[in-house]
Amino acid sequence: MINTLKSIIRKFKSNEAGATAIEYGLCAALIAVGMISGAKNIATSIDAQFACTSVRLANTHQTNAKVRYKRCIRRRT
Repeated sequence: MINTLKSIIRKFKSNEAGATAIEYGLCAALIAVGMISGAKNIATSIDAQFACTSVRLANTHQTNAKVRYKRCIRRRT
């Protein structure tokens, strides 16, 4: 009985399948966080581009359109 219990404990200690699954889970979580962060940055950049385009279209016939457009260009960089 004690030998059986000892052999079960040895097998449990040598089994690394659970640890490997946890490592894969952590890697997947890290990749997901990176993808979310990248998508957020891209969305912010696209939003700024649309805002500048909107200002350009709204101010097409105004005298200070060039000044506002230059402000948009400076904000993007």
